[in-house]
Amino acid sequence: MQQMNKTRIRCFLIRLFVTLLGVAGFAAEPKDKSAQPLRKEPANEAPAGSVPLSPAESLKSFHVADDLEFEQVLAEPIVAQPVFLNFDERGRMWVVQYRQYPEPAGLKVVSHDSFWRAVYDKVPPPPPHHFPGRDKITIHEDTDGDGIFDKHKTFVDGLNIVTAVERGRGGVWVLNPPYLLFYPDANGDDVPDGDPVVHLSGFGLEDTHSVANSLRWGPDGWLYAAQGSTVSGHMMRPGLDKEPFLHTMGQLIWRYHPEGRRFEVFAEGGGNAFGVELDGKGRIFSGHNGGDTRGFHYVQGGYLQKGFEKHGPLSNPFAFGYFPMMPNNNAPRLTHNFVI
Repeated sequence: MQQMNKTRIRCFLIRLFVTLLGVAGFAAEPKDKSAQPLRKEPANEAPAGSVPLSPAESLKSFHVADDLEFEQVLAEPIVAQPVFLNFDERGRMWVVQYRQYPEPAGLKVVSHDSFWRAVYDKVPPPPPHHFPGRDKITIHEDTDGDGIFDKHKTFVDGLNIVTAVERGRGGVWVLNPPYLLFYPDANGDDVPDGDPVVHLSGFGLEDTHSVANSLRWGPDGWLYAAQGSTVSGHMMRPGLDKEPFLHTMGQLIWRYHPEGRRFEVFAEGGGNAFGVELDGKGRIFSGHNGGDTRGFHYVQGGYLQKGFEKHGPLSNPFAFGYFPMMPNNNAPRLTHNFVI
């Protein structure tokens, strides 16, 4: 195999890097959380006795392979708990800061099931009448070409459990479970032209480290995303449906056609699906947080392996089995997000 040229990896470096890993479901999940107490300490607080490193000091502690180069381009306090990012046609980086994680604002947990899926006292209303949270969507730009993002602006803040952002069709699409929102921005000035339009509702909030996530445009013009392993979906299109037209449980890849107002499950199964990537042939992949395993390649209409005891059976009782994960060498785990 031809030796790879040295690759520059421009990454976030945040003070509590382990916090980000936990947000995206990297930590292995115990089979039964029913005996675990509710979290008492603040969600974003460092372990007792630890001394947070500065961004510069943290940079020195990273070690990468000889053919890779690591550069710090953005750090706290400008960004905290980033859970999703992508780039626009101007090279600007859009970042979802998942600062409200793990507890949604304005809701009270009334019960948990044996796998720690929460039941809340109410369904939060959509923006602008929502329960304000700490999440935000920010835009970052490198104005002088030195590789460091030096210009920062906020597109929208005060959101509550927001997981993804994608531009297109005359505005900005925001995945804010239980809703898929569209913020119109016809002139592209990064200021919403008005209140967001709710295109979909019903994405579950039972577990905020596996909620619907990772918006990506497909080559077919559909908007693709994932749903994690320990949430449900009771899908409705406000203005069209008076009751849910589709019920889902667990991990899957879904897609939505904005003009046709069509929502479909593209494929179901996999790990705690967090992250969606398409290759040059339009094939769809997502990561997995299980030990010694690899991520999944999703084919349309496919059923994939999952933790059936915990996450429920396949929706089709007549399916002839399911596809396994991608072949892999022994490894502790595969990261959830990656770029092809």
